[in-house]
Amino acid sequence: MLKVEKKAKKLNSLDRGIEILEILATTKRQMGVTELSEWLDIDKASVYRTLATLEARNIVEQGLETKKYFLGLKLIELSSVLLSQLEVRIRAKPFLKELCERTRESVHLAIFVNNAVVYIDKEESLGRITIKTEIGMEAPFHCTATGKAVAAFLPEDKIDNLIKTKGLTPYTPNTIVSPGMLKAHFAAIRENGYAIDDEEFDIGVRCIGAPVRNFKGKVIGSIGISGSVVSITFENIQKYIPIVVEISKKISSAMGYKGE
Repeated sequence: MLKVEKKAKKLNSLDRGIEILEILATTKRQMGVTELSEWLDIDKASVYRTLATLEARNIVEQGLETKKYFLGLKLIELSSVLLSQLEVRIRAKPFLKELCERTRESVHLAIFVNNAVVYIDKEESLGRITIKTEIGMEAPFHCTATGKAVAAFLPEDKIDNLIKTKGLTPYTPNTIVSPGMLKAHFAAIRENGYAIDDEEFDIGVRCIGAPVRNFKGKVIGSIGISGSVVSITFENIQKYIPIVVEISKKISSAMGYKGE
């Protein structure tokens, strides 16, 4: 009986630590013991003990002046190891470089994880305007080429869930904010095999994305190029689309996909 109680206590502590990390990651700001205890609805002593353990492992850090906590550098180390082990990232790397060289635009690789499209790798172009993105950053599913190239191939219920939980934030006047129009847009993406972001997320930025499939044919991610409307013009976009689609198929093939 004593062993069971001890094990349960450890699980509760672990769960509490994970919740704290999720809160700090979601809010994207420093938080103190009192605020965290209110979020978790548990006593401050328990929160403090958990934070002390996490801080000892460099998983969270405490500001010298604010005395508030934020995510620590250890998470970067752990996430770097995870990213290096992702099969699709490893297999896609040479093709990302090829795509960057052939288009001279910034290139991104994204995957669908935890109900979000997340960037896991990129290649930045030289001599062109660099689109600012970060590894681990979420790509909105309704207004980025990489996001749409994944979301369009999800089951209908998952698309509905994304619309319900994520919403259709209007980042620019070009953003699609109607669920009906978005679903029709997704149907066109499935038909064409690629997605375009025409200043829908950032004014002055145009992007092209295409899906990446695994050996079962399931869309697990996407690749895309991003550039200014000056470099990716309506005239040369037709030249870039087949290149992006070609590279996406090469990556899918490297992942074991045998179909067209």
